[in-house]
Amino acid sequence: MATYICAFNAFLIIIACLVDKYIEMKHLQSEPRHHLVNIDAYIAEESDESEDETKNLIEVEASSKPQRQAEEITPNEQEEEEDSKTYFQQIKSFPKVYWLVVIAGATTLSTIQCFLIIGPSYIIDKGYYSAELSHASVHASEVVSLFRIVAAATLPFFGFTIDSTGNRALWLLVGVTTATVTHILIIFIHPIPCCILYGICYAIVATSLWPSIYVLIPKKYLGVATGIVNAADNLGLMIYPAVNGLIKNHTGSYDYSQIFLASITLFACVCGYETYRIFKKEKIEEKVDGHHHHLHNK
Repeated sequence: MATYICAFNAFLIIIACLVDKYIEMKHLQSEPRHHLVNIDAYIAEESDESEDETKNLIEVEASSKPQRQAEEITPNEQEEEEDSKTYFQQIKSFPKVYWLVVIAGATTLSTIQCFLIIGPSYIIDKGYYSAELSHASVHASEVVSLFRIVAAATLPFFGFTIDSTGNRALWLLVGVTTATVTHILIIFIHPIPCCILYGICYAIVATSLWPSIYVLIPKKYLGVATGIVNAADNLGLMIYPAVNGLIKNHTGSYDYSQIFLASITLFACVCGYETYRIFKKEKIEEKVDGHHHHLHNK
């Protein structure tokens, strides 16, 4: 099922790119052009002039026609060249820190959501609810649903906090690190506090990830940039559950699956720290927020 979701997401991104390209081409075609002089009309209006003068005018018009066509086509060709770089060459020019944010944020979100897939089975396997009970799956699912409740309740709070304090990269690092700890912590303690922590981690990472993208990428390319993040998230949701299933089959326990998820978010921590270091060194937030403040004052 996750494979179909990922494929469908990639299909939507391709469709969005094609639609955007079609709109840009229609815009180029609708731009005003310099119309060529109608030679026949000109000759009819000037029929009282001599035949030699008329021939000279036709020759001048004919010789200037290619030049005017070149003047008309050249700017549009240049614009088309620039537009052709938008979704391919321009993606390669995205800054390094953007890719670090994508890895840190998207991998963390996908590992948290991956736990939701195995959560009820994991809780029953750990023996918190006996599998012999008729409502064991219901109770285990209720525990996992705490994640959604906490995430929904804290998302606006952390969004307001990040808007007020800034430090997007620092908050991203905090969320990724907390998720790594939670992946290991759930092996040793009751899943209720861990599901609450998962909800908090998800809220912190989600509310710091997207604002970080908006300060790194020009407005013209935000659609592509956010599409890449969602594609990376869905790619993780396609791979991680399959790997977790293989680990469970070979070891008989989901504890090793949690170690696997923790190892992924540990790598995300490295990317998150590097993101924070670059943000702080280059003062990215100060530059962008100062520019927005200047525009607001205008």
